[in-house]
Amino acid sequence: MAKRRYEEVDEFQEDAEDAEENAEEDAELEPEQNAAEDGEANEDERYWGFISSVKDDRMWVTCEQVPPEFAHRDPKITRKSKAPAGLELGSWISFDLLDEWPGENWGSLLVINIEPCEPPDDWDKEEALAAVEAKERAARRDRGSKEPRNNKANQWSQAKANGHANGRNGQGRVPPAAQALTSRSQPAAKRPGQAAVPPAGGLSKSSAVAAFREATRAGRAFSSGWSAPKKQATQVSNWKRPRKQEAVPADLAPFEKAFLAAPESLSEEERQSMMESRETLEIRVEMPDELADVFPPISGFDDLRGILPDYAFEGIAAMGIETPMPIQAQALPLALAGLDVVGVAKTGSGKTLAYLLPALTHIEVQEPLQHGVAAPIALILAPTRELAVQIADMSRAVVDSTTGSVHPNGLAAGVLYGGGHGSKGWQVADIRNGAHIVAATPGRLLDVMDSGEVSLERVTYFVLDEADRMLECGFEDQVGRIGKTVRQDRQTLFFSATWPTTVQQMAQVMCSSDLPPVCVMAGQRGDREGPVSREDILQEVVVFEQGTWEERDKAKQELLYAHLREVLASDEHKILVFVSRKNLADTLSKRLQSEGFKANVMHGGKSQESRLNTLEDFRTGKTKLLVTTDVMGRGLDIPGISHVVIFDMGDIDDYVHRIGRTARGPYGKGHALTFFEYDKKWPNLPRQLLQVLETSGQEVPRDLKALAVGSGRAGRVAKGGWR
Repeated sequence: MAKRRYEEVDEFQEDAEDAEENAEEDAELEPEQNAAEDGEANEDERYWGFISSVKDDRMWVTCEQVPPEFAHRDPKITRKSKAPAGLELGSWISFDLLDEWPGENWGSLLVINIEPCEPPDDWDKEEALAAVEAKERAARRDRGSKEPRNNKANQWSQAKANGHANGRNGQGRVPPAAQALTSRSQPAAKRPGQAAVPPAGGLSKSSAVAAFREATRAGRAFSSGWSAPKKQATQVSNWKRPRKQEAVPADLAPFEKAFLAAPESLSEEERQSMMESRETLEIRVEMPDELADVFPPISGFDDLRGILPDYAFEGIAAMGIETPMPIQAQALPLALAGLDVVGVAKTGSGKTLAYLLPALTHIEVQEPLQHGVAAPIALILAPTRELAVQIADMSRAVVDSTTGSVHPNGLAAGVLYGGGHGSKGWQVADIRNGAHIVAATPGRLLDVMDSGEVSLERVTYFVLDEADRMLECGFEDQVGRIGKTVRQDRQTLFFSATWPTTVQQMAQVMCSSDLPPVCVMAGQRGDREGPVSREDILQEVVVFEQGTWEERDKAKQELLYAHLREVLASDEHKILVFVSRKNLADTLSKRLQSEGFKANVMHGGKSQESRLNTLEDFRTGKTKLLVTTDVMGRGLDIPGISHVVIFDMGDIDDYVHRIGRTARGPYGKGHALTFFEYDKKWPNLPRQLLQVLETSGQEVPRDLKALAVGSGRAGRVAKGGWR
């Protein structure tokens, strides 16, 4: 009988702590066992059956007498059953049944009071076991499953033999690359809450930019009716980071993290097909020397039927997702194989699902949470409150229907972030109610760790999302403390949009397994240096070279007003305007409102409640124009953002992340307009921006090229009021 992976629970450790737990369970079972020994049990009420499946120290029993409400799951024999020696596949036994969770009916019944017995006279062992296997195959077909859940060692090789992974159709071999290309070329169905793709003309070059450049070439001022702004002061904030070493918990329970084993080897034809598939998806994989590179990317989520729980597919379908994105296609099989994974991919590339889906399988084979104890199994660190909330929301969407979970009430997700009145209390209470997955910002997590309100002793699946942003925000010390607290034999997944040396060093420290991590790069340049922007975003850059700060700022606002008026003429458009300072965001938002725009503002100075409400209004389309700082620059996935304006240019990584707020998802389009001012403190920025534009096939304005080679007019106006 095929193993029913998601009904399993790793039983008990052979150590002092588990000996105490076993003693408590023995006490619970003692009355029933004594009753059987004393002859009080009615022999007519005992059950008979044969052992039809064996996995390690667990066995499952086929029995026709099982109550109907438990008929979908065979009774199980565990250490708690205290089975007699000598039992094996096909052994017949008589037994009693114990419902460990009365009224819940969430898992298999426990077999107790076991006695070996003789099989019926007409019973044929081989025929019976074959019938059980046939029944399992039929059940899998009904569920749409392609592989037995216990057959992880042969998952890839059997799939290939059946034409599942290599595309055999009786008329020749179709490589996975061709399958993936075909599936991605089909038009995508509109996802719930996603705005329709604006007309092609709406995402064409800005006519306001063309008029601005024409006026500049003609030597005349460009005006759109904007009045002169007031000067703003720069605001700087520093955040002190605590330093404290945490001890790694001792006496740790073993856990399973490998659910998909690679084939022993690939033929030359299979390897060529794998490389073609990666090339089609623009994926590069760097495997440690200790491992063979034999994990091809999946061509569809159905490739993981029988490995991911069934409710995962329901959650994916409910979100309108049909085809895995490149980072998901390659990272999912590697993570499900139990490897530490470093994922480097462009913004909006689907990294969240790449680590959430394997977490479900990881959690399902572990003991249920203890009620009232805040001790998650999967921990995801995020640099901002908004990103942590978004990750928790997506986690809830994926586990919304956890039918068939080994955990009594299904899986749940929680969130931890700072700020907001009374937020800490309800966040911790939510986790105590049974949050298996927790998304957290480092500061708030350390707060509840130090106070003892949340424990990380059960965390075996550890994710760092937007790792480059973690470093930029100064969270290196906090992340280090958290990493030392989480057990070192954990599985670690590390995701970042850029891959500079500092991020590489952080990944080496955080991925603590015996083997080095596997690095998956989607859409990155071959040299891995510098960020890469998306080719499906039309990028326009306007260089402002006026001699004084006042002249440049007025020109920028005039062009912004004209561009917004053009973009928002269509109800289908939604636009983000990025500025560098909180007070400028407030001022600019008020000016836009005074000009008749329905604008809102979001930055770190707002209360948490205000930020979440603003985000929800923008997400649902109630607000179409949002002025923001970099609090919206990383990780957040807001459907339907068609345009981005960068009013204040930051560094090149900020640029890539900011424009990445548009064109979200695999089929989206977007437009980004950037206002560029030369700053002698950033002499390499023009060259870096030029490289990003050229790499993504964008048009590079001549004045930016001139700045990149040091011959632009801006280089000769350094004393004219530059920042």
